[in-house]
Amino acid sequence: MVKKVNIFVDGQPSGKGYLYNNNGKLAYSGYYMDGKPYGGWYNYYDNGHKNIYYMILIKDIFSIDYDIEGNLKLKEMNGLVVSPDFYSINLKIKL
Repeated sequence: MVKKVNIFVDGQPSGKGYLYNNNGKLAYSGYYMDGKPYGGWYNYYDNGHKNIYYMILIKDIFSIDYDIEGNLKLKEMNGLVVSPDFYSINLKIKL
């Protein structure tokens, strides 16, 4: 089970969102604007490896990935998703 926690401003679909894994550890964090992800999104791993996803405008998404040794890997992704499984994660969430 993945737990989702969103903090929205004044009841609007904007603010910060958090996703936790089965062990209660933070798996994803990021921001929403008008119900859509924007800005920097972070994907956390138990071994300390962290992916950072940046959305540039609304059509261009860049994935900045740091490997275990801390080396930077940059990969461009096109579309309206922050990560390949972003929208499918929303469908699997149980509160």
